[in-house]
Amino acid sequence: GRLASAAAAAALGLLLLQSIPSLAPPLHVSACTTLAVARRASLDGSVFAAHSNDWASDPSPGALSLVPAARHPEGSVRSVSHGAIPQAARTFRYLTGGYGAANEYGLGVAESTCRNRPWPREAENAGALDIVDLSRIVLERARTAREGVGLMGALAERHGYRDAAESLLVVDPGEAYIFHVLRSPAPVGAVWAAQRVPDGHVAVVANAFTIREIDFDAPEDFLYSENMVALAEEAGFYAPPSPFDFTRVFGGGAGPQYASGRRMWRAYSLLAPGVNLNATYEDYIRDAPYPATIPASNVSKSLLFQTMRDFYANTPYALDKGMAAGFAGNPTRWSPGEGEKEVQGAWERPISLYRSQISFVLQLPREGPTPFVRTPIGPLLPCLLPSPALTFALATADITRYNNRQVHYSPNAAHSGTYVPLSPRMSRLPPCVTNTTQWSKVERWSLAWATRYIFNLMQMNWSRMYNAFSSARLDFEDDTDRILRDLPLNATSELLDDELGARSEQAVDWLWGLSDALMAKFANNGGGPEGYPAWWLSSPEVGYTEGPHNADRKAKFTKH
Repeated sequence: GRLASAAAAAALGLLLLQSIPSLAPPLHVSACTTLAVARRASLDGSVFAAHSNDWASDPSPGALSLVPAARHPEGSVRSVSHGAIPQAARTFRYLTGGYGAANEYGLGVAESTCRNRPWPREAENAGALDIVDLSRIVLERARTAREGVGLMGALAERHGYRDAAESLLVVDPGEAYIFHVLRSPAPVGAVWAAQRVPDGHVAVVANAFTIREIDFDAPEDFLYSENMVALAEEAGFYAPPSPFDFTRVFGGGAGPQYASGRRMWRAYSLLAPGVNLNATYEDYIRDAPYPATIPASNVSKSLLFQTMRDFYANTPYALDKGMAAGFAGNPTRWSPGEGEKEVQGAWERPISLYRSQISFVLQLPREGPTPFVRTPIGPLLPCLLPSPALTFALATADITRYNNRQVHYSPNAAHSGTYVPLSPRMSRLPPCVTNTTQWSKVERWSLAWATRYIFNLMQMNWSRMYNAFSSARLDFEDDTDRILRDLPLNATSELLDDELGARSEQAVDWLWGLSDALMAKFANNGGGPEGYPAWWLSSPEVGYTEGPHNADRKAKFTKH
């Protein structure tokens, strides 16, 4: 994502209404991290996706909206960011936090903005769709990841894509895909490609294209726009017969040298520790330091939580070590201010950081009596059309809406909150995750505020307070898992409303109670002889070893 526009506050207010999302202007944010885990790479056979919605500065409060399923009269249109397109006869229920998250059939998406090299000649763009539109429309109209990828590509080609280069990880209980899209040089159109994440693999996208060589003889694994190769040749980006490396052909860099690649390295090192990848490289595009997917096994939900909460602890790039972290080992690095205008440099960019608006982990198990059937993509996608008879022609299986497919949601910095389980099968969301709040006033009913408050409280003595917080969070999330295990597969929407809604409200109370407990325990440095660490006191920059001094001479002193 990228920085919110000036209308972001108004857009957020509109998003909080449980109504058709096309009524709201799009939200764009800065620098999101996304993960996908395919079948047989996970511990329990689930397909997973994860997403953090990160801003360039302090974000407005995160909130979720539940968009209801609906039927639409023939000839209806759907408003989109730059116009309108034909509406489908029926749209599905789904969760959105700005970008789409997951729908009632277990289809989910996770967004990350990328960069593309500019076209040498580009007409004024007259496209209708941006990435927010695509991320929501796919959840409204598709039931499987493969169907969704083809749907988004065809819509972008037909109605035009007008946005930055983007990536969506598209997942369902059987498959996961990496989807990349960029503007066409024509007034209306798009260039896109998708790669299937093989079973037993994981994928990471962190603000840079990752699809490399496209195998044109493997239609089961690669999908793409028909104009892709021809436009690349016309622009001078590609010359056959060399392999068609999508990222090398279209990628426009990855920001500061390690801003994207270092996050990819870290996520892969956690999800697949047996795969040895280098944390450094000269050029992300040219060197291709990381494959689009790598093999992994036994990836659990808790490991995904850990990955989304990571700030490079116990690595050479740890943000909680060194003078910049202070005596308390604080990994927080605030957005640039006046000082950074005078001093050139950069901080490591972690997966989890204070300027996240929301984070979620989608968990899509396949339990149930109905087998998964891959939906084919043919030459025509009938769900592009508003005809009721054609809308679901691609749905070749009765893909059951099981209630154990969860959206684990946490507002703000993931490492300072707890993931609460929600479901697109709910009929209503708890007020603590949907109602609007503002940072100008502390509101104790809000999950966003409870998370923000404890994060800022821990700034005063990070390492000690965060260790205590993390230990308490393990117990709370173990209790959450017990609640989920007790839910039947055929739980009604009302039961989900009650059980999952109550857990979100309990999370609010737990965070506030823990904030008070941490304050009582660690006020005035914990009331004990903790003091400062020796490594910090020994630093000449601190001045402790020199003792008190004045402007004329350093004082002689006796240690008491």
